[in-house]
Amino acid sequence: MKILGIVLLLIILLLLIAEVIIVHYFVKMVTRPKVNPAEKQYERLIEKGCLKREVYETCEVEKEKFLLPSQYGYSLYCELLTTEASRRPENRSRVAIMCHGFTSCRYGMLPYAALYLKRGFSVVIYDHRNHGDSGKARTSMGYYEKYDLKTLVDWCYERFGEDVRLITHGGSMGAATVLYHLTIDDRIVCAVEDCGYSSFREQMMHMAVNKYKLPAFPSIQLIRLFIRLICGFDLNTVRPIDGAVNSRTPILFIHGEADDFVPTWMCRKMYDARTGPKRLFLVPGAGHAESIDTDPAGYERVLEEFLNTYYEQSDTAVRKAGC
Repeated sequence: MKILGIVLLLIILLLLIAEVIIVHYFVKMVTRPKVNPAEKQYERLIEKGCLKREVYETCEVEKEKFLLPSQYGYSLYCELLTTEASRRPENRSRVAIMCHGFTSCRYGMLPYAALYLKRGFSVVIYDHRNHGDSGKARTSMGYYEKYDLKTLVDWCYERFGEDVRLITHGGSMGAATVLYHLTIDDRIVCAVEDCGYSSFREQMMHMAVNKYKLPAFPSIQLIRLFIRLICGFDLNTVRPIDGAVNSRTPILFIHGEADDFVPTWMCRKMYDARTGPKRLFLVPGAGHAESIDTDPAGYERVLEEFLNTYYEQSDTAVRKAGC
């Protein structure tokens, strides 16, 4: 019996060690993901039919590339896209900032940027830290990224003036960043979140249990420990849902009903918890970040209705007030 007890203890110890190793690899994969170069991703988008070259390469779209220093010591690679319409005096204040998703890059947001360029917006696309051509620093799934987005908002105010009217539009991790940014910055007129997660903890739990078949206990506790040790913040504090619930900025929630990476219930949870101005667009049959490809006409229609209701009307109110 004594030997059997020792054997059982050894088995438990080995299983725990294996769990620690797997969880550490999992956290490393999330915070240091393998990311393809931006140009390679651009060509891949075209090959997949997600993007047409004329959206970005046409002479009608002027591109201004620049580096923006982050407060954390690296540079953010950014591009300002403008058209003749967006450079007109009456449209100068209309600016949209695009936030891409996990392992993507600024070019991944070009299909969405096109919808704003058509409406006379200037559009800023940029690479998150550790993505594309921006500086290398651990991905934090929104924690540090929200401060980088604030830095970009500051730049927009300096570039376009105090009357600039900003909308932020993000996909996946970018959507979570857009929402989480609302907890520290109230200068956004409207926000669009497409397939964002409600909290970093819930997303990591979903991925660990459903994708990697890890036990909920002690995986989430180990994940939280490694995130704190490696990245310097608490997993439990990254809660995009707080921005959704507490901000008065009108929010359009978009999600694919067949999304198994960021489950649709997270979108419903945030939408239901919010009491402020909101709209919801769920796309049947759309997987993760596929809503615009699955139903492009519906996506554009809902976005246009949202902008007409909350962005254009607020612009009219501002003009009437003489601001």
